[in-house]
Amino acid sequence: MDTYKNTDEGQRENILYTAKALFLELGYRKTTIALIAEKAGVSVGLVNYYFKKEEIVGQIFHDFILYIRRFLNKKLGFMIENQFQMHILFNRIFFIKIFEAPAASELYSLLREKELYLDATHDYIRSSMSAIILEFDLDIQPKMFRKLTIAEYGARKALYQDIYNSPNKEISIEFTDFLSTISVRLAGVTPEIVDENIKHCNKLMRYIDLDNIHFEDDFHSLDEVP
Repeated sequence: MDTYKNTDEGQRENILYTAKALFLELGYRKTTIALIAEKAGVSVGLVNYYFKKEEIVGQIFHDFILYIRRFLNKKLGFMIENQFQMHILFNRIFFIKIFEAPAASELYSLLREKELYLDATHDYIRSSMSAIILEFDLDIQPKMFRKLTIAEYGARKALYQDIYNSPNKEISIEFTDFLSTISVRLAGVTPEIVDENIKHCNKLMRYIDLDNIHFEDDFHSLDEVP
């Protein structure tokens, strides 16, 4: 393990995991680069070499997105019939886990407010949405597709803020499913097809143990998902 931590990838992951733990414990503003370096056992220069402070937030959430996708592929695999169902299941897990931990919810709000998403995250989301549209064989021009993704992003932002500002900050499966299906509904997929896919996802949720996923985990360096 010590040998791995001294590699380029190991040092990078060590910094990420240390920073995430500090963000969740102290908050983003109270966590300095110097403190991250101290707790990670590295120099300030090394932290700055790998990341700007705001980039760490974007990387944490990008890694969490990829981790959930790996989890779903391993646990459900061929039982997921299409990318639309993957999208629905992903959003359920992502938002449930973000709202499960108040500190994670605060960090996610910072990500949205300051637009700290990585370019890689935007590319990944666009690619996923494009795959969904192609599955339904919809005649959507690139310009219209871009408008649909912008519409979904805007709706997500506004609806999430409503939940975040509510007294209990509770999130429901119905809420996440609505977010997941905005684009395809606008693109012309019928409510019947949407409902059919949601029902299949409800069945698949029986095979998922959400207790095996925690935002606080070092999911970036895990060799295997649980």
